[in-house]
Amino acid sequence: MKKILYLLFIGMILIGCKEEKKETPTALFFKDKHYEATIQNEVGTTEVKINVPVIVDENNPVVQVINEHILKEITELISFENDLDETNSYDELIKSFLQAYTDFSQQFPDDDLAWNAKIKASTTFYNANILAIELDYYTFAGGAHGFKGKKSLIYDLKSGKEIDEDDIFSDWDSLSKLLADKLDYYEDLKDNQGKIEYPEDIFILEDTFIMTFINPNNYPFTDKVDEVVFNKSEIDSFIVIDISKKDLPIRQSN
Repeated sequence: MKKILYLLFIGMILIGCKEEKKETPTALFFKDKHYEATIQNEVGTTEVKINVPVIVDENNPVVQVINEHILKEITELISFENDLDETNSYDELIKSFLQAYTDFSQQFPDDDLAWNAKIKASTTFYNANILAIELDYYTFAGGAHGFKGKKSLIYDLKSGKEIDEDDIFSDWDSLSKLLADKLDYYEDLKDNQGKIEYPEDIFILEDTFIMTFINPNNYPFTDKVDEVVFNKSEIDSFIVIDISKKDLPIRQSN
């Protein structure tokens, strides 16, 4: 009997240790990467600058999936290639941008203007379950004006897949009602079924949850984005994913 009780006691300790180990999060290791190149001629300086935090963990396939997806998203912002999948690195992306400018300036010398592309990616939040990245970008490739904006990327750290809006909200209908006092054009955001459309983008920070909207009455005359900021405690019950803050240090290396 004593032997059985002893084995049960040891078994409970092992299970407890296993569960504790399973719940213990691992800090991610980010390495800030900077890529830059220029072309100078009589019309000015064409330049491309990319700053991005790359997750370093050669033994984690999920990390590779996330790094490759961030590259793909940045590629879509500044590449002129027909097949975006051909870009496999940031160095290739920079060369492609400069080559596109060179080809254009040679083909249309009378319309030659210096091009510009600046991308800054930063980590805004992460815990044991999700990683939130913000892309701050500006691009100019001729024309009347450039394009400036922000884009959010939210990843599931278990699979490496980007989390869609459908996988973020548990009760969007109830949560969307909180927007009535925050947006003057609340009623104009409703679809044919009377439901408020999802936000243009979602940004997760340490203590806040930000949704962005474009006034449909002003589009396409302006693409000005309005931010609606919530404290996480206000909307946590409407969210499926874990947005709680964990004591996970962001380890970085330049």
